[in-house]
Amino acid sequence: MDAFESTLNYYGFGLTSSSIFARLIITTEAFLAVLLWIPRYRKAAALLVFGLTLLFSVGLTWFSAVYPQAQDCGCHGQLLSLNPVEALVKNGIILLLSAFLILKSNITPNQKSRWMFWVMVITGIITLAGPPILSPPDFLLMDRQVLAEPIAFPNPEFVRSLPEYGANQRFILLFVSPSCKFCQFMTSRVYGLVQTGQITLPVHFVVLAEDESTIHELWEQTQVQPFPHTKVSDYDMFVAMSGQNLPSMFLMEGDTYRAHFAYRTMSLELIQEFQGKGN
Repeated sequence: MDAFESTLNYYGFGLTSSSIFARLIITTEAFLAVLLWIPRYRKAAALLVFGLTLLFSVGLTWFSAVYPQAQDCGCHGQLLSLNPVEALVKNGIILLLSAFLILKSNITPNQKSRWMFWVMVITGIITLAGPPILSPPDFLLMDRQVLAEPIAFPNPEFVRSLPEYGANQRFILLFVSPSCKFCQFMTSRVYGLVQTGQITLPVHFVVLAEDESTIHELWEQTQVQPFPHTKVSDYDMFVAMSGQNLPSMFLMEGDTYRAHFAYRTMSLELIQEFQGKGN
């Protein structure tokens, strides 16, 4: 789910809308998959499958044009990796199969049994409730944060050495480790939010790595253009600044910070409130 949500950020969805829309897509697809096996609803389900697949194909075409470096469309989260061209070929096959079902499916009188209606209702309830129960959206779990009064950063000398630093300059400082799965998700998420203009603050990465080749692999794995970054190889120094949980994001104001997020607690609304205060 996290990988799928991060992909939706590339399309311009915010954190809350991507978590809702991702679960609605999965719910809808699961519901239609069951309806395709029920003769009474097969033609209607096939029509919806055809329309949704066509819509997704338009989105994939846009995605491949805007992000030509993408090697994974993100359509299947971490389950299956397909580049946009492979995903479009898969969609073409689905369009042909659904068109075949539309042409061949007809409701006969003996297919109008009441049990089919109740199967459809029960299936709808299960598929609607399933994704939010199995993977609750982050915004339901996290506490609402507010901007704090300026808090001294643990290593102000380090911050003052960054090119983004200014006495009252606002920017984002993001601590990641290339081997951390959620650091990779956060990198993709932040890149999508920056590309779609939802985050306008300068973003500086602090990466726990021994050499630049490891950082280059992070950019490749997450399909992003390299961010301004600083390499830190001293683990103790890194943890003293980032804290125990990675990824670790700070909303910086000079050498102080106003909010601190982990992956699950990141608030786009608070980031936008913070970046708006300087305008």
